[in-house]
Amino acid sequence: MPKVSRESAAQGGDHGPLLKGLPDDRCQCPHWGHAFQGRLVFRYADREETYEAGDAFCAEAGHVPLHTEPGTEHLQFSPADELRRTSEVIMNNVQSLSAGV
Repeated sequence: MPKVSRESAAQGGDHGPLLKGLPDDRCQCPHWGHAFQGRLVFRYADREETYEAGDAFCAEAGHVPLHTEPGTEHLQFSPADELRRTSEVIMNNVQSLSAGV
């Protein structure tokens, strides 16, 4: 079952530190979506893919998302089980980073 979410980034940033602990420290959940504004970059081991407002995207497993512009917004469809596993790691990393660990 897919999970649909509208994502927005108040500021730009590299999500790499939040993915620590996943295989290769990269998001293993594929995502499909549409960029409304700003710019999305998905960094892979061998390339980067950039999507701007109006673009549809497919982020394969093994990416690190980057929001290169404040105010980036996009709609995202993801497989629910894979997204749940990824989100658990991200939330643990957010807590660790917030605690200064």
